[in-house]
Amino acid sequence: MVTDNLTLTAGYSYNHTEIQDDSLTVLPCGANAGFNFTGNCTVLDPSTDGFAVLIDGNPFPQAPETIFNFTARYAFPMGDDGELSIYTDWAFQGETNLFLYDSIEFKTNNNFEGGLRIAYENYADDYSIALFGRNITDEENLKGAIDFNNLTGIVNQPRIFGIEAKVRFY
Repeated sequence: MVTDNLTLTAGYSYNHTEIQDDSLTVLPCGANAGFNFTGNCTVLDPSTDGFAVLIDGNPFPQAPETIFNFTARYAFPMGDDGELSIYTDWAFQGETNLFLYDSIEFKTNNNFEGGLRIAYENYADDYSIALFGRNITDEENLKGAIDFNNLTGIVNQPRIFGIEAKVRFY
């Protein structure tokens, strides 16, 4: 708590992961045993037989190298019974390899997303109302993928704004 009204939080992690097996291979996107590699994506790992690729030294899949998050909340007292608050949260995800193999198309870097919430809460009558926004900068972040058949990317939700209300009945 910076002051009675201002609260800040932050988190950071650095994750160095590495596959350590100089004989481990996988079939990358578009490759099937018994069929030629179709070249549906740009694989950066060396191939052993035209199908499988060596993945020694690659990072673990879905393990971001860096993660950072930050929140801030400021509350304005409103009489004896309530408060008005403004809250924001931000998340950053550094370079992330989506699969065991390394390819240009299935790697993300610098994904970020933020939110905002403005709320009034009445403690005496036990109700609140808020305006909120998620992904307020309308980022398109690759979150996952399917690497066989049609090579589908899975992205985050688009920008969303809404109203939230809560009433407690006793």
